[in-house]
This record gives sequence, structure tokens and C-alpha cells, in this order.
Amino acid sequence: MNVIIDVNCQFLFFTTPIKKKTNIYMLIYSLSIVFQQVAYLPVFFLSVLLNAAALRVFFLHRAAWTDTHIYMMNLLVANCLLIIFLPFRVYDAFRPLPKSKLCTALLGLHYGNMYASILTIMCISVHRYIAVRFPIKVHRLSNKRTIALSVCAFIWLLDFTLTYVFYPNNLPEKMHTCYYRVHHSLSLRLFLINIITGFLCPLLIVTFCSLHMILLLKSEGSDQKPKRRFVGVIIANLTVFVVCFTPIHVMFTMQYFHKEWNGVLQEFREVSDWIATTNCCLDSIGYYFLLRNNKTQYRSTENKTNNHMTIHSRSNMDILTTE
Repeated sequence: MNVIIDVNCQFLFFTTPIKKKTNIYMLIYSLSIVFQQVAYLPVFFLSVLLNAAALRVFFLHRAAWTDTHIYMMNLLVANCLLIIFLPFRVYDAFRPLPKSKLCTALLGLHYGNMYASILTIMCISVHRYIAVRFPIKVHRLSNKRTIALSVCAFIWLLDFTLTYVFYPNNLPEKMHTCYYRVHHSLSLRLFLINIITGFLCPLLIVTFCSLHMILLLKSEGSDQKPKRRFVGVIIANLTVFVVCFTPIHVMFTMQYFHKEWNGVLQEFREVSDWIATTNCCLDSIGYYFLLRNNKTQYRSTENKTNNHMTIHSRSNMDILTTE
């Protein structure tokens, strides 16, 4: 016999024996609430501090912006918009919000900006790979900022389009709680768009670009110390991307195909959602390298040379140290 319990709008599934299963799932539910109350507050405060500091420094040095700065600024904007979602998430952990249009807006804000971050990170990886693979051609481009602005505009256009497409599935009547849709509310077409366009394609592109950049750098005869630093930065950012965004998309897949969303899967959903949210803090690693090397990049851009190897080495440094 299957029974469904609704506790504060949380739906838990269990089978006989009823009493034993109920106790287990009630314990898991209680742990889930405690996890939300404890985990989101540090992320909120840390992300506010780090992103506010990054915004301040970005605008203080806006005269020296390159195309890489534009991509990073786009990522920073997406993270700042995601931070708006966090206070409501914290409040909901202590006092559940009723299902309403506010929840619809918060879902759109949360996942919309998460995918804006994913797409921006993908474009940054492609941008760096092209700069390392074709340094002379990139060096000669005179409209790099215009290209970067156009790419960022396209990212937001695509993001708004996808948010609009998923809007009917985020309406209050399609929700279990303020932050979670009912199971099977997505059609197979929308599910595939979400997984393939929003995660699998960016994951493959970021992985391809990162691995090829590492191979290109290791094949060069430049100084070993900066080369190791560049490779370390690439590996760190690839790791952050995989760790932050893989669990939540595994959860989406399990949620779509699993008929009974029991207590263990409920907890996995909470944890994977939180891990994805931490990306707005971990991206500060990229801001650190960008701002730390800002003056060096600006000076190196002024000291042009026609030597092939010099251009190649400088292009690698200018691009890779901004991760």
C-alpha cells in the first residue's frame, strides 16, 4: 500500500509498514529543514560581501576593461541577481511561503540566472581557447569589446526566452511548494531542452576548451612557473563548474523519471540545489585572478611586438590569468 503525507506542503512517499516508514521520512524531512536553515545563510552573506567587493573594484578600473572583463562582468551581474533569491530561500526555511506568483518569479530568478551563469562560463572558456589557439588573429582584432558585448546580449536573450518558455510550468498550480514543481510537470521536449541546452552542451564545450588549453600550454616551451599557474586556474574552474552544476542536473533527471519522490531523493534535491547556489561565491576565484592581474594585463597590451612567440605567450597570460 502506498501512502502520501503532506507536511507543510512537502510530499513524501512511503510503503508499508506505515509507522516505520513515516518515522524515517519525518526524520529526513526534519534534517532537510535544518539543512536549509543552516546552509543558505553563510552563502548569502559571503556572496554579498564577495560580489559587492568585486563590483566596486570592477567599476574603479572600468577604463582598463578588456573583452575578458566584459564577460566576467556579465557573470558578476548574473550572480548578483541570483543573490536576490537567497533571502527568500532563507525565510522559507524558517517559515514556508505560500504558493503564489511571487514563487513563480523567484523560481524564474533562481534558475534563469543559474543558466545565465552557465552560458557565460561556457563563453569565457571558448573565448580563452580561441585566444590560446589563435593568438595572432585574436591580437589583431579591433572589435573584441563589441563581440563580447554582442555575445553577452545574446546570452541574456536566450536566457529570457527559456525563462518565458518554462513560465507555465512555474505557476502556483504546478508547484508542490514555493520552490519545487510537481513531478512530471515538464514535457519530454522541455526536459531535454533544459538538460541538453542548459547543461550537457555547456559541459562538453567547457571540458573540451579546458583540456585543449592545458595541452596547448604544456606543449609550449615557456617558463614553467606561470604555465603551472595557468593550468591550475583552468583545472580549478573546470572543477568548480562540474561540482556546482552536475548534481542539480542529475537531480532533475532523477526527478523526471522517478515516479516516487521519497525522503532520500528529497534530501538530495535540497543538497544539490544548495551546491549550485554556492557557485555565486566560488566565481569569486575568477574575479580574484582578473583583478590581481589587471595592471599587468594593461601594461602588456601597450608593449606590442611583432614576434610570433612573444605575442603567443602574452596572449596566453592576458587571457588565462583572468580566470
